[in-house]
Amino acid sequence: MVSAKYVIRNTGEHPLYLLSIVPDCSCTGHYVGKKLLPKGDTTAITLNFDSRNKKGHNNVRTIIKANTKEQLHKLQFIISVK
Repeated sequence: MVSAKYVIRNTGEHPLYLLSIVPDCSCTGHYVGKKLLPKGDTTAITLNFDSRNKKGHNNVRTIIKANTKEQLHKLQFIISVK
């Protein structure tokens, strides 16, 4: 199992809602601390990649949908499995 942690901060003037978190592969699970962030607050999103039978270069992407002007945001990490 390989994990990547991303810290999200609400830098806007209004509450930030993380509406959905969708990894591009069933081999990737996720955990989010909280989905509603008041102004200035932070949370963490952790992606957990199951590397079994995934030898070589792996590019893991997750799409975050939020109540922001640009609604879709991409998280990405690259893993090399030997």
